[in-house]
Amino acid sequence: MNIRANLASVIIPNSQKAKTIFRLFISNIFITYDTLLSEFDTVKANELMKIISEDLGKEAANLLKNETKMENGYSSAILSWKIGCKLLRFSIHTQKTKDGTYFYHDKDPLWEKFKLKNIDLCYCVCLPMVTAIAKSFCSDCEVELSRKPTLESPCIKILKKK
Repeated sequence: MNIRANLASVIIPNSQKAKTIFRLFISNIFITYDTLLSEFDTVKANELMKIISEDLGKEAANLLKNETKMENGYSSAILSWKIGCKLLRFSIHTQKTKDGTYFYHDKDPLWEKFKLKNIDLCYCVCLPMVTAIAKSFCSDCEVELSRKPTLESPCIKILKKK
């Protein structure tokens, strides 16, 4: 991984363009989901939300690539998640194991909103978005839930390299 990408993990969260794009996503997610639910049944709304989230993940990855000049690879996929979390005001810690890298949410504003509405959008928002970001940097990686989100705690994701 290049030095510029590592520095970007500190600098990019201060970039106004990156902040705006990432925070617009969070602020509009429930408006978008409520609109879809008003027009479609829950299954169709979730399918459409998944497509939207994947597209947003790809766009977020492109933004990060342009801003950081990160090279493709597993370590860049990990770093891209860390940068994205900073931009979204998440507080996370990671743990590398033989299975992959675990992402634990210490503070997760999106989960807080999910909890207030008593809905779990992990499968149609979070997973598709972070998977698209990771695969944009490392096509041979996969994302799994190690622990599903509950009203008591956010999910734990693992990024694996195939």
